[in-house]
Amino acid sequence: MLQKTKRDWSAYNKSLVKRGDLFLWFDEETLSNWYSEPERYKRGRPYVDSDAAIQTLLSMLSIREVFYWSYRSLAGFGQNLFSMLVIAEATAPNYSSICKRAKTLDVPINVYDHRQTLHLLIDSTGLKVFGEGEWKVKKHGVSKRRTWRKIHIAVDGNTYQIHAVETTKTNVDDTEGALKLIRKIGKRIGSMRGDGAYDKKKVYKELSGRKSKACIPPRSNARLDHCGAFGLAGRYRNEAIIAMRKGDLDGWKERTKYHRRSLAKLACSKSNKSSTIY
Repeated sequence: MLQKTKRDWSAYNKSLVKRGDLFLWFDEETLSNWYSEPERYKRGRPYVDSDAAIQTLLSMLSIREVFYWSYRSLAGFGQNLFSMLVIAEATAPNYSSICKRAKTLDVPINVYDHRQTLHLLIDSTGLKVFGEGEWKVKKHGVSKRRTWRKIHIAVDGNTYQIHAVETTKTNVDDTEGALKLIRKIGKRIGSMRGDGAYDKKKVYKELSGRKSKACIPPRSNARLDHCGAFGLAGRYRNEAIIAMRKGDLDGWKERTKYHRRSLAKLACSKSNKSSTIY
């Protein structure tokens, strides 16, 4: 009989609070190379700050874009940050150095390789229908025939890029949406993560044909597959069922990094807020 574990709400609440913690750290190699060595053949005044120092502040471009910061504001943020961290080995570069050297500094950018293996995160959400539907509800009230649309998204867990999108009617279940997403992708799929709605034989057979790993939590009444009806990917399902029966489903999620599926949910929520169907 499956034993239900009672959640420690106090610990769960503390974990939610800790999600807002901000951790910043600098490795010793970066701090040791923070200041530039005098260049022998350079004309003019030698650089005080090294390339590593300039790249460190330029790597905070995402914060800069959110708050619409100039280089002066970015330099002020760096000075304030170092004063709070109390790092005696380094000081923040001034905005003039950042502005001049940002034009010529070669900042390494991770380029997406189309040949690499994908690790898909799949999820779906509902889309609100605007236009005649909204007018009809306001004019005649809520109707039983009011419809919605569903959007299915496949996100790569390494690069967080969306590789496939499918829009269906509400009568299409998540399994059919997942199959359409997988078949749209012609690349090598290393693994697929999704919630319990994708615990269907068709999904496992499709992944077995692609020689992919399945990280899907099973249903509470799921049975072990001893005859190979779920294909080669069924063995991953058996591992999840065994962990569930032992009460170690949370440990299985940690080992398989199942919680990365929340990135697909985040992509769905963003698309739901920015999409409008007329």
